[in-house]
Amino acid sequence: MRILNPKSSLDLLYMLSLNKPFLILISLLISIVVTSQNVSTEELIQESRELARKDFFAADSLCKIAIRKANSESAELKFLANYRAGRNAKQWGFFEEAIFYYQNAIIAATEQRNDSALTKATIRLSESIFALGKVEEGIVKAFEGLDLAKEANKIDLIVDANSNLAELFRVSNQEELALEYNQLALKSALKSKNEDKWARVYNNFGAVLGELDRNEEAIDTLKHALALISDSNIYGKLKFTSNIAFCFRNLGQLDSALFYNLKALDLKKQISAEKTYGYTYGAIGRCYGDLGQTDSAIKYTTTAYKLEKKFNDLSRVKDASIHLAEAYYDLENYKEAFNYLNIAKELEDSLFGQQTEEKINLYKRKYDYAKKQQELDRVKNQLRFEEEEAKQQMVLFSSIVLLIILVVIVLGLIINKRNQEKNTFNFSWSNQ
Repeated sequence: MRILNPKSSLDLLYMLSLNKPFLILISLLISIVVTSQNVSTEELIQESRELARKDFFAADSLCKIAIRKANSESAELKFLANYRAGRNAKQWGFFEEAIFYYQNAIIAATEQRNDSALTKATIRLSESIFALGKVEEGIVKAFEGLDLAKEANKIDLIVDANSNLAELFRVSNQEELALEYNQLALKSALKSKNEDKWARVYNNFGAVLGELDRNEEAIDTLKHALALISDSNIYGKLKFTSNIAFCFRNLGQLDSALFYNLKALDLKKQISAEKTYGYTYGAIGRCYGDLGQTDSAIKYTTTAYKLEKKFNDLSRVKDASIHLAEAYYDLENYKEAFNYLNIAKELEDSLFGQQTEEKINLYKRKYDYAKKQQELDRVKNQLRFEEEEAKQQMVLFSSIVLLIILVVIVLGLIINKRNQEKNTFNFSWSNQ
Protein backbone atom coordinates (compact mmCIF):
# COMPACT_ATOMS: atom_id res chain seq x y z
CA MET A 1 0.00 0.00 0.00
CA ARG A 2 1.35 3.41 -0.97
CA ILE A 3 1.19 6.17 1.61
CA LEU A 4 0.75 9.22 -0.56
CA ASN A 5 -2.15 9.43 -2.96
CA PRO A 6 -4.74 12.18 -3.59
CA LYS A 7 -7.30 10.70 -1.19
CA SER A 8 -5.01 9.35 1.52
CA SER A 9 -5.16 10.47 5.12
CA LEU A 10 -1.44 11.19 5.03
CA ASP A 11 -1.88 13.70 2.21
CA LEU A 12 -4.49 15.47 4.33
CA LEU A 13 -2.06 15.58 7.24
CA TYR A 14 0.64 16.98 4.98
CA MET A 15 -1.65 19.80 3.84
CA LEU A 16 -2.48 20.58 7.46
CA SER A 17 1.22 20.57 8.35
CA LEU A 18 1.75 23.59 6.13
CA ASN A 19 0.18 25.48 9.03
CA LYS A 20 3.17 25.49 11.39
CA PRO A 21 1.23 25.64 14.68
CA PHE A 22 0.02 22.13 13.87
CA LEU A 23 3.59 20.93 13.28
CA ILE A 24 4.08 18.81 16.41
CA LEU A 25 0.56 17.40 16.32
CA ILE A 26 0.85 16.50 12.64
CA SER A 27 4.16 14.70 13.18
CA LEU A 28 2.49 12.55 15.84
CA LEU A 29 -0.57 11.96 13.66
CA ILE A 30 1.63 10.92 10.72
CA SER A 31 3.19 8.34 13.03
CA ILE A 32 -0.27 7.02 13.96
CA VAL A 33 -1.49 6.93 10.33
CA VAL A 34 1.61 5.17 9.04
CA THR A 35 1.76 2.74 11.95
CA SER A 36 -1.87 1.81 11.39
CA GLN A 37 -1.14 0.90 7.75
CA ASN A 38 0.85 -2.06 6.48
CA VAL A 39 3.62 0.09 5.01
CA SER A 40 7.08 -1.34 4.33
CA THR A 41 10.27 0.42 5.33
CA GLU A 42 11.27 0.71 1.66
CA GLU A 43 7.99 2.52 0.89
CA LEU A 44 8.51 4.92 3.80
CA ILE A 45 12.00 5.78 2.54
CA GLN A 46 10.78 6.36 -1.02
CA GLU A 47 7.84 8.50 0.07
CA SER A 48 10.14 10.52 2.33
CA ARG A 49 12.32 11.26 -0.68
CA GLU A 50 9.32 12.57 -2.63
CA LEU A 51 7.91 14.52 0.32
CA ALA A 52 11.27 16.20 1.06
CA ARG A 53 10.80 18.40 -2.01
CA LYS A 54 7.77 19.99 -0.33
CA ASP A 55 8.28 19.88 3.43
CA PHE A 56 11.22 18.76 5.53
CA PHE A 57 9.32 18.10 8.75
CA ALA A 58 6.82 15.66 7.23
CA ALA A 59 9.62 13.89 5.33
CA ASP A 60 11.73 13.71 8.49
CA SER A 61 8.80 12.20 10.43
CA LEU A 62 8.52 9.43 7.82
CA CYS A 63 12.27 8.80 8.02
CA LYS A 64 12.10 8.49 11.80
CA ILE A 65 9.36 5.88 11.48
CA ALA A 66 11.40 4.07 8.81
CA ILE A 67 14.45 4.10 11.10
CA ARG A 68 12.46 2.65 14.01
CA LYS A 69 11.10 -0.12 11.77
CA ALA A 70 14.50 -0.77 10.21
CA ASN A 71 16.17 -1.14 13.63
CA SER A 72 14.24 -4.39 14.12
CA GLU A 73 14.62 -5.55 10.50
CA SER A 74 18.12 -5.31 9.00
CA ALA A 75 21.31 -3.26 8.98
CA GLU A 76 20.79 -2.61 5.26
CA LEU A 77 17.41 -0.96 5.81
CA LYS A 78 18.79 0.91 8.81
CA PHE A 79 21.50 2.34 6.51
CA LEU A 80 19.04 3.31 3.77
CA ALA A 81 16.65 5.01 6.22
CA ASN A 82 19.39 7.03 7.95
CA TYR A 83 21.08 7.88 4.65
CA ARG A 84 17.82 9.21 3.20
CA ALA A 85 17.14 11.19 6.41
CA GLY A 86 20.62 12.71 6.13
CA ARG A 87 20.07 13.74 2.51
CA ASN A 88 16.71 15.31 3.37
CA ALA A 89 18.25 17.30 6.23
CA LYS A 90 21.22 18.46 4.11
CA GLN A 91 18.88 19.50 1.29
CA TRP A 92 17.04 21.86 3.68
CA GLY A 93 20.20 23.22 5.33
CA PHE A 94 19.88 21.26 8.59
CA PHE A 95 23.53 20.22 8.57
CA GLU A 96 23.77 19.25 12.24
CA GLU A 97 20.82 16.88 11.81
CA ALA A 98 22.36 15.57 8.58
CA ILE A 99 25.60 14.79 10.42
CA PHE A 100 23.68 12.83 13.07
CA TYR A 101 21.90 10.73 10.44
CA TYR A 102 25.04 10.11 8.35
CA GLN A 103 26.91 8.97 11.46
CA ASN A 104 24.13 6.45 12.14
CA ALA A 105 24.26 5.38 8.48
CA ILE A 106 28.00 4.75 8.88
CA ILE A 107 27.31 2.56 11.95
CA ALA A 108 24.71 0.58 9.98
CA ALA A 109 27.05 0.20 6.97
CA THR A 110 29.77 -1.07 9.30
CA GLU A 111 27.33 -3.61 10.82
CA GLN A 112 26.49 -5.00 7.38
CA ARG A 113 30.15 -4.78 6.26
CA ASN A 114 29.10 -2.88 3.15
CA ASP A 115 32.17 -0.96 1.93
CA SER A 116 30.25 0.93 -0.75
CA ALA A 117 27.58 2.13 1.67
CA LEU A 118 30.25 3.10 4.21
CA THR A 119 32.11 5.14 1.58
CA LYS A 120 28.97 6.93 0.35
CA ALA A 121 27.92 7.91 3.87
CA THR A 122 31.43 9.12 4.74
CA ILE A 123 31.57 11.33 1.63
CA ARG A 124 28.17 12.84 2.44
CA LEU A 125 29.18 13.33 6.07
CA SER A 126 32.25 15.30 4.98
CA GLU A 127 30.05 17.63 2.88
CA SER A 128 27.77 18.40 5.83
CA ILE A 129 30.68 18.96 8.23
CA PHE A 130 32.25 21.34 5.68
CA ALA A 131 28.92 23.15 5.18
CA LEU A 132 28.82 23.87 8.93
CA GLY A 133 32.01 25.88 8.50
CA LYS A 134 34.30 23.16 9.89
CA VAL A 135 36.58 23.32 6.85
CA GLU A 136 39.57 21.29 8.07
CA GLU A 137 37.42 18.62 9.72
CA GLY A 138 35.32 18.32 6.55
CA ILE A 139 38.38 17.90 4.35
CA VAL A 140 39.90 15.30 6.72
CA LYS A 141 36.66 13.32 6.57
CA ALA A 142 36.66 13.66 2.76
CA PHE A 143 40.14 12.10 2.66
CA GLU A 144 38.79 9.29 4.83
CA GLY A 145 36.08 8.78 2.20
CA LEU A 146 38.74 8.61 -0.53
CA ASP A 147 40.71 5.96 1.42
CA LEU A 148 37.54 3.90 1.85
CA ALA A 149 36.75 4.21 -1.87
CA LYS A 150 40.23 2.91 -2.75
CA GLU A 151 39.86 0.01 -0.30
CA ALA A 152 36.48 -0.86 -1.85
CA ASN A 153 38.18 -0.64 -5.28
CA LYS A 154 35.04 0.80 -6.91
CA ILE A 155 35.77 3.20 -9.79
CA ASP A 156 32.55 5.22 -9.38
CA LEU A 157 33.21 5.71 -5.66
CA ILE A 158 36.81 6.80 -6.30
CA VAL A 159 35.48 9.33 -8.84
CA ASP A 160 32.93 10.64 -6.30
CA ALA A 161 35.53 10.88 -3.52
CA ASN A 162 38.04 12.77 -5.66
CA SER A 163 35.31 15.06 -7.04
CA ASN A 164 34.13 15.77 -3.50
CA LEU A 165 37.64 16.77 -2.40
CA ALA A 166 38.05 18.91 -5.53
CA GLU A 167 34.80 20.76 -4.78
CA LEU A 168 35.70 21.32 -1.11
CA PHE A 169 39.08 22.73 -2.15
CA ARG A 170 37.44 24.92 -4.80
CA VAL A 171 34.94 26.40 -2.33
CA SER A 172 37.74 27.04 0.19
CA ASN A 173 39.67 28.94 -2.55
CA GLN A 174 42.43 26.33 -2.89
CA GLU A 175 42.23 26.22 -6.68
CA GLU A 176 45.48 24.34 -7.31
CA LEU A 177 44.40 21.49 -5.04
CA ALA A 178 40.93 21.60 -6.62
CA LEU A 179 42.60 21.21 -10.02
CA GLU A 180 44.76 18.31 -8.80
CA TYR A 181 41.83 16.32 -7.44
CA ASN A 182 39.66 17.10 -10.46
CA GLN A 183 42.45 15.62 -12.61
CA LEU A 184 42.49 12.51 -10.42
CA ALA A 185 38.70 12.28 -10.64
CA LEU A 186 38.85 12.63 -14.42
CA LYS A 187 41.52 9.94 -14.70
CA SER A 188 39.27 7.50 -12.82
CA ALA A 189 36.08 8.69 -14.51
CA LEU A 190 37.38 7.83 -17.98
CA LYS A 191 37.53 4.18 -16.84
CA SER A 192 33.87 4.35 -15.82
CA LYS A 193 31.03 3.34 -18.10
CA ASN A 194 28.85 5.99 -16.46
CA GLU A 195 28.76 8.81 -19.01
CA ASP A 196 26.96 11.23 -16.69
CA LYS A 197 29.69 10.77 -14.11
CA TRP A 198 32.68 11.49 -16.33
CA ALA A 199 30.78 14.28 -18.09
CA ARG A 200 30.20 15.98 -14.72
CA VAL A 201 33.89 15.62 -13.84
CA TYR A 202 34.94 17.10 -17.18
CA ASN A 203 32.63 20.04 -16.57
CA ASN A 204 33.97 20.64 -13.04
CA PHE A 205 37.53 20.38 -14.33
CA GLY A 206 36.83 22.99 -17.01
CA ALA A 207 35.18 25.28 -14.43
CA VAL A 208 38.25 25.19 -12.15
CA LEU A 209 40.57 25.92 -15.10
CA GLY A 210 38.34 28.90 -15.92
CA GLU A 211 38.55 30.19 -12.33
CA LEU A 212 42.34 29.99 -12.62
CA ASP A 213 42.15 32.13 -15.81
CA ARG A 214 43.41 29.19 -17.83
CA ASN A 215 40.60 29.67 -20.32
CA GLU A 216 42.37 28.15 -23.35
CA GLU A 217 42.97 24.90 -21.44
CA ALA A 218 39.40 24.96 -20.18
CA ILE A 219 38.06 25.36 -23.73
CA ASP A 220 40.24 22.49 -25.04
CA THR A 221 39.10 20.25 -22.16
CA LEU A 222 35.41 21.06 -22.65
CA LYS A 223 35.61 20.67 -26.44
CA HIS A 224 37.24 17.28 -25.98
CA ALA A 225 34.39 16.24 -23.65
CA LEU A 226 31.84 17.61 -26.12
CA ALA A 227 33.29 15.37 -28.84
CA LEU A 228 33.10 12.29 -26.58
CA ILE A 229 29.60 12.71 -25.18
CA SER A 230 26.67 10.98 -26.90
CA ASP A 231 24.25 13.07 -28.97
CA SER A 232 21.34 11.93 -26.80
CA ASN A 233 22.89 13.49 -23.66
CA ILE A 234 21.49 16.98 -24.29
CA TYR A 235 21.98 18.15 -20.72
CA GLY A 236 25.67 17.23 -20.75
CA LYS A 237 26.21 18.93 -24.12
CA LEU A 238 24.44 22.01 -22.79
CA LYS A 239 26.74 22.30 -19.75
CA PHE A 240 29.86 22.00 -21.89
CA THR A 241 28.59 24.45 -24.51
CA SER A 242 27.60 27.10 -21.94
CA ASN A 243 30.97 26.90 -20.21
CA ILE A 244 32.87 27.10 -23.51
CA ALA A 245 30.91 30.28 -24.30
CA PHE A 246 31.81 31.69 -20.86
CA CYS A 247 35.52 30.98 -21.38
CA PHE A 248 35.53 32.59 -24.85
CA ARG A 249 33.90 35.68 -23.35
CA ASN A 250 36.63 35.80 -20.67
CA LEU A 251 39.18 35.75 -23.49
CA GLY A 252 37.38 38.58 -25.30
CA GLN A 253 36.65 36.34 -28.30
CA LEU A 254 33.09 37.61 -28.66
CA ASP A 255 32.16 35.98 -31.97
CA SER A 256 33.03 32.53 -30.60
CA ALA A 257 31.25 33.32 -27.34
CA LEU A 258 28.14 34.37 -29.30
CA PHE A 259 28.26 31.20 -31.41
CA TYR A 260 28.36 28.88 -28.38
CA ASN A 261 25.73 30.89 -26.47
CA LEU A 262 23.33 30.61 -29.44
CA LYS A 263 24.09 26.89 -29.56
CA ALA A 264 23.41 26.61 -25.81
CA LEU A 265 20.05 28.35 -26.27
CA ASP A 266 19.07 25.87 -28.96
CA LEU A 267 19.98 22.95 -26.67
CA LYS A 268 17.92 24.46 -23.84
CA LYS A 269 14.91 24.69 -26.13
CA GLN A 270 15.34 21.02 -27.04
CA ILE A 271 14.87 20.01 -23.40
CA SER A 272 12.41 22.86 -22.60
CA ALA A 273 14.63 24.29 -19.84
CA GLU A 274 12.53 27.46 -19.85
CA LYS A 275 13.58 28.64 -16.40
CA THR A 276 17.18 28.99 -17.58
CA TYR A 277 16.41 30.71 -20.90
CA GLY A 278 16.81 34.15 -19.32
CA TYR A 279 20.49 33.65 -18.44
CA THR A 280 21.41 32.61 -21.98
CA TYR A 281 19.34 35.35 -23.64
CA GLY A 282 21.17 37.81 -21.40
CA ALA A 283 24.58 36.35 -22.32
CA ILE A 284 23.73 36.64 -26.01
CA GLY A 285 22.55 40.22 -25.53
CA ARG A 286 25.83 41.16 -23.79
CA CYS A 287 27.84 39.65 -26.66
CA TYR A 288 25.87 41.69 -29.19
CA GLY A 289 26.34 44.80 -27.04
CA ASP A 290 30.12 44.34 -26.85
CA LEU A 291 30.16 43.75 -30.62
CA GLY A 292 28.40 47.10 -31.09
CA GLN A 293 25.17 45.56 -32.41
CA THR A 294 22.93 47.61 -30.09
CA ASP A 295 19.52 46.72 -31.57
CA SER A 296 20.21 42.98 -31.19
CA ALA A 297 21.58 43.63 -27.70
CA ILE A 298 18.33 45.34 -26.63
CA LYS A 299 16.22 42.62 -28.27
CA TYR A 300 17.92 39.77 -26.35
CA THR A 301 18.35 41.58 -23.03
CA THR A 302 14.68 42.65 -23.09
CA THR A 303 13.68 39.02 -23.62
CA ALA A 304 15.99 38.01 -20.76
CA TYR A 305 14.41 40.66 -18.49
CA LYS A 306 10.86 39.46 -19.29
CA LEU A 307 11.77 35.81 -18.73
CA GLU A 308 13.44 36.49 -15.38
CA LYS A 309 10.42 38.55 -14.27
CA LYS A 310 8.14 35.69 -15.27
CA PHE A 311 9.92 33.31 -12.89
CA ASN A 312 10.39 36.02 -10.23
CA ASP A 313 14.09 35.42 -9.59
CA LEU A 314 14.93 38.82 -8.08
CA SER A 315 18.68 38.40 -8.38
CA ARG A 316 18.48 37.60 -12.08
CA VAL A 317 15.87 40.29 -12.73
CA LYS A 318 18.26 42.80 -11.15
CA ASP A 319 21.14 41.61 -13.36
CA ALA A 320 18.92 41.73 -16.47
CA SER A 321 17.88 45.29 -15.55
CA ILE A 322 21.52 46.39 -15.35
CA HIS A 323 22.36 44.78 -18.69
CA LEU A 324 19.30 46.38 -20.29
CA ALA A 325 20.31 49.77 -18.86
CA GLU A 326 23.78 49.35 -20.39
CA ALA A 327 22.27 48.45 -23.77
CA TYR A 328 20.03 51.55 -23.74
CA TYR A 329 22.97 53.68 -22.64
CA ASP A 330 24.97 52.46 -25.66
CA LEU A 331 21.97 53.38 -27.82
CA GLU A 332 22.07 56.83 -26.15
CA ASN A 333 18.54 56.36 -24.85
CA TYR A 334 19.39 57.75 -21.44
CA LYS A 335 15.80 57.90 -20.23
CA GLU A 336 15.34 54.10 -20.53
CA ALA A 337 18.85 53.51 -19.20
CA PHE A 338 18.02 55.55 -16.08
CA ASN A 339 14.65 53.78 -15.73
CA TYR A 340 16.22 50.29 -15.69
CA LEU A 341 18.98 51.39 -13.33
CA ASN A 342 16.29 52.57 -10.91
CA ILE A 343 14.55 49.20 -11.24
CA ALA A 344 17.87 47.48 -10.46
CA LYS A 345 18.34 49.67 -7.37
CA GLU A 346 14.83 48.89 -6.08
CA LEU A 347 15.39 45.20 -6.72
CA GLU A 348 18.65 45.30 -4.78
CA ASP A 349 16.75 46.58 -1.73
CA SER A 350 14.05 43.93 -2.22
CA LEU A 351 16.70 41.26 -2.68
CA PHE A 352 18.36 42.24 0.60
CA GLY A 353 14.96 42.00 2.31
CA GLN A 354 14.28 38.63 0.69
CA GLN A 355 17.68 37.25 1.75
CA THR A 356 17.09 38.50 5.28
CA GLU A 357 13.65 36.88 5.31
CA GLU A 358 15.10 33.61 4.03
CA LYS A 359 17.65 33.62 6.86
CA ILE A 360 14.90 34.35 9.39
CA ASN A 361 12.79 31.52 7.94
CA LEU A 362 15.77 29.16 8.12
CA TYR A 363 16.35 30.02 11.78
CA LYS A 364 12.61 29.66 12.42
CA ARG A 365 12.60 26.24 10.77
CA LYS A 366 15.52 25.20 12.96
CA TYR A 367 13.70 26.54 16.04
CA ASP A 368 10.48 24.75 15.04
CA TYR A 369 12.45 21.59 14.43
CA ALA A 370 14.11 21.81 17.84
CA LYS A 371 10.72 22.43 19.51
CA LYS A 372 9.19 19.51 17.68
CA GLN A 373 12.07 17.27 18.75
CA GLN A 374 11.69 18.37 22.37
CA GLU A 375 7.96 17.68 22.29
CA LEU A 376 8.44 14.29 20.65
CA ASP A 377 11.14 13.44 23.20
CA ARG A 378 8.75 14.51 25.98
CA VAL A 379 6.00 12.30 24.56
CA LYS A 380 8.41 9.38 24.19
CA ASN A 381 9.66 9.82 27.76
CA GLN A 382 6.07 10.01 29.00
CA LEU A 383 5.24 6.80 27.12
CA ARG A 384 8.36 5.13 28.54
CA PHE A 385 7.38 6.30 32.05
CA GLU A 386 3.84 4.99 31.62
CA GLU A 387 5.20 1.73 30.23
CA GLU A 388 7.58 1.36 33.18
CA GLU A 389 4.78 2.25 35.58
CA ALA A 390 2.54 -0.35 33.95
CA LYS A 391 5.32 -2.93 34.25
CA GLN A 392 5.80 -2.08 37.91
CA GLN A 393 2.06 -2.34 38.51
CA MET A 394 2.03 -5.69 36.72
CA VAL A 395 4.94 -6.92 38.87
CA LEU A 396 3.16 -5.70 42.02
CA PHE A 397 -0.10 -7.31 40.94
CA SER A 398 1.68 -10.57 40.10
CA SER A 399 3.48 -10.49 43.44
CA ILE A 400 0.22 -9.94 45.34
CA VAL A 401 -1.48 -12.76 43.42
CA LEU A 402 1.50 -15.02 44.07
CA LEU A 403 1.47 -14.08 47.76
CA ILE A 404 -2.26 -14.80 48.01
CA ILE A 405 -1.71 -18.17 46.34
CA LEU A 406 1.13 -18.96 48.75
CA VAL A 407 -1.04 -17.93 51.75
CA VAL A 408 -3.89 -20.12 50.48
CA ILE A 409 -1.49 -23.04 50.02
CA VAL A 410 0.02 -22.55 53.49
CA LEU A 411 -3.45 -22.25 55.12
CA GLY A 412 -4.54 -25.32 53.23
CA LEU A 413 -1.56 -27.26 54.49
CA ILE A 414 -2.15 -26.08 58.10
CA ILE A 415 -5.85 -26.99 57.96
CA ASN A 416 -5.05 -30.33 56.37
CA LYS A 417 -2.44 -31.06 59.05
CA ARG A 418 -4.88 -30.18 61.86
CA ASN A 419 -7.53 -32.40 60.35
CA GLN A 420 -5.06 -35.26 60.20
CA GLU A 421 -4.06 -34.72 63.85
CA LYS A 422 -7.74 -34.57 64.89
CA ASN A 423 -8.51 -37.81 63.06
CA THR A 424 -5.49 -39.50 64.69
CA PHE A 425 -6.62 -38.37 68.17
CA ASN A 426 -10.17 -39.58 67.58
CA PHE A 427 -8.88 -42.92 66.36
CA SER A 428 -6.66 -43.39 69.49
CA TRP A 429 -9.56 -42.46 71.82
CA SER A 430 -11.93 -44.93 70.24
CA ASN A 431 -9.39 -47.78 70.63
CA GLN A 432 -9.29 -47.21 74.36
